[in-house]
Amino acid sequence: KLQFLYLIGRRWGELTVTTSQGGMACAPGPDLSLRGLVNTASLTDVELYGRVSAALRYAADRAEKRWLETPDGQRAVVAIFRGAACGGGDVATCSTSEGWLRAMRAEYSRRAGDGTPGRSAPVRDIVAALPPGCHARRVDAALQALHSEGKDAPLRVRDAAGLVRGAVLLGEDMAALQSPACAVLSQALARCRHGVLLPPPCRMLTAVQAPLLQRASPAHLAGKCDASFAAVGLLSELAAGKDVPGDGSVLAARVVEAAQLARRGKQLGPKHGCVLCVPRSAACAEGMDVDAALGEVIGRGWNHNVFFDQRGGKTKLVLHSETHAVADALRTYGEAECFERLFPRATALIVELVDDYAYDDSHPCPKCHTLLRGVGVGRALFTRAGGGVGDMDLRPCSRELLDRELARIPFRTACDELGVDCVALEEAEA
Repeated sequence: KLQFLYLIGRRWGELTVTTSQGGMACAPGPDLSLRGLVNTASLTDVELYGRVSAALRYAADRAEKRWLETPDGQRAVVAIFRGAACGGGDVATCSTSEGWLRAMRAEYSRRAGDGTPGRSAPVRDIVAALPPGCHARRVDAALQALHSEGKDAPLRVRDAAGLVRGAVLLGEDMAALQSPACAVLSQALARCRHGVLLPPPCRMLTAVQAPLLQRASPAHLAGKCDASFAAVGLLSELAAGKDVPGDGSVLAARVVEAAQLARRGKQLGPKHGCVLCVPRSAACAEGMDVDAALGEVIGRGWNHNVFFDQRGGKTKLVLHSETHAVADALRTYGEAECFERLFPRATALIVELVDDYAYDDSHPCPKCHTLLRGVGVGRALFTRAGGGVGDMDLRPCSRELLDRELARIPFRTACDELGVDCVALEEAEA
């Protein structure tokens, strides 16, 4: 569990730290300090402690792990956490496991001995001992640093979305911080040059997950940022899953729906959601406007674990969202309708969630790529970590691709789970 928390935490950015005899001293690296400030602001105090603790225990060697269980080691962890949480001129603000590990090893070299393990204080008590308003100060410090850098601050869309997360989680009492945080995100999105770029405010929904935006204060999103946030009413309706007329609104609504599906997955690891769509007209989706290609949803799917009997025991398979969506469409419309009329016009839209706030690159994996081509789906749209939506041409399609084991086995698992009979799959298995 700690390893998994650490791997998740590694997404949050870079900052360095040094130590001195008097304690921790702030020494951000020139290329990493800005991103580090933003990423520590993205985490609540409790999350920051979890990340510091997990990273140290994951990266430490065996002797250091034993020392971390002693009272001296536990005090060192708390000191490193307090430095990251409180910030300020004389306290380290860091967000890399490497920086925390160096600080821990400096303490270990001074204090290591024959200490015996002891019970650590509850996390709630450690966090409660922080000065009031640490998280708000981290957000404010990150915003001030970005303001001094100007509009050309080298910040990724995902990091900017994390800053919005940090501001929103502070609640209504600190809602005034949401406006400048969203302005930072708007600037990062304006620098995005990859994939299908939606017009504002719909573009927000390809960078920040809808539930987080729904928690934001409309009064601070509207009128205080740039023109991207003038239509907050539209943004709220799209975030609620409503179809709203307007350029880019159908794509934004489909992204929101696929993200809702992804949240159903309870497995560890990536969470994907997929909606399989066809145009409302009888035209082929090839070369069609994105909104028109996503007119009607015919299949829905999400990553999840499937357990089945194999060789005398239980076997687990992670069923991917695209395969699940294809089987769902077959269950709803039947094999003949899907293979003859729907799949040749279909577009698969796939999303991958980053925690509870952003999206990651979610292009089809080799298994799903082969399956989609095998059933005749010739186009895939997918979220990108840098904002925007990728557009992939899957052609040429061929039924013969279903003969390949990497597509056939997951497809069979999905059909069995949903109780679908597929003659094309049976022929491929013959």
